[in-house]
Amino acid sequence: MKFTGERFIPSEKGVIRYEHLHRYMAIIDYVKDKSVIDIACGEGYGSSIMSAFAKNVSGIDISPECIANAQSKYQRENLTFLQGYCNQIPVNSRSVDVVVSFETIEHHDQHEEMLAEIKRILKPEGILIMSSPNRLTYSDIPNNHNPFHVKELYYEELKILLDNNFKNVQVYGQKILINSAIIPLNSSLDALEKIRFYPQNNQFHDENSEFKMENPIYFLAICSDENINNLNIVSSIYIDSQADIYQDLQKTYKEFSQVYADLQDIKNSNFGKMRELWMKFKSFLATS
Repeated sequence: MKFTGERFIPSEKGVIRYEHLHRYMAIIDYVKDKSVIDIACGEGYGSSIMSAFAKNVSGIDISPECIANAQSKYQRENLTFLQGYCNQIPVNSRSVDVVVSFETIEHHDQHEEMLAEIKRILKPEGILIMSSPNRLTYSDIPNNHNPFHVKELYYEELKILLDNNFKNVQVYGQKILINSAIIPLNSSLDALEKIRFYPQNNQFHDENSEFKMENPIYFLAICSDENINNLNIVSSIYIDSQADIYQDLQKTYKEFSQVYADLQDIKNSNFGKMRELWMKFKSFLATS
């Protein structure tokens, strides 16, 4: 499948890859040995990830092309792919332990219908784990428009929607952070007993600083009619050991700097000066 911007595919690199893979990795503990539905599974990568841990996984997508690709590319005994819609999921009522729906709700405006259908297929003690872009920081502030998004939600809108459909809701934030890490070379990160956060500000303390997620780009919510206090998603950081965005940015900056220097050389050359004089002369002729 080719990347069109509508659906993520694993061949894409950089920020979009980190965001999508991190979501699935963060919920592995909550799908273990469970019956799982992955709504808007796309080309199937997320359903495949979860199927390595879940009892069974069914990926659902509106696109016949996506379903055909997923069925061909990802094959496990406990993994199936079916064509369906957010408000019409081809699954029996009260048969699912966990419904996962990442970056789906903004692609349509039938939000209440989608939540009602999810409630139909979930077991009474089942949980919904879903993500949604934060309209404020995803679109409003950067003046960004995603042509594939139909109705994005602000935090308050998302919270009201989920609260109206589930008795218990917890919302998390997700965004790419710039940081520096100091880790023992002979230890793995998950073996460390304690990690300190030092948010950048004008004050320095010798104690662990309080860190709060401000202005997340995405929301990730866990919802259920049952008590979910013991289902807290562990705060986590996705690390790509195969790539370094900072190095890529440095390389790009170097290339742009060289282009700028070359343009300055042309501008300062006799050719550049003659061209500038000619442009002024043309402007004079046009206004006279």
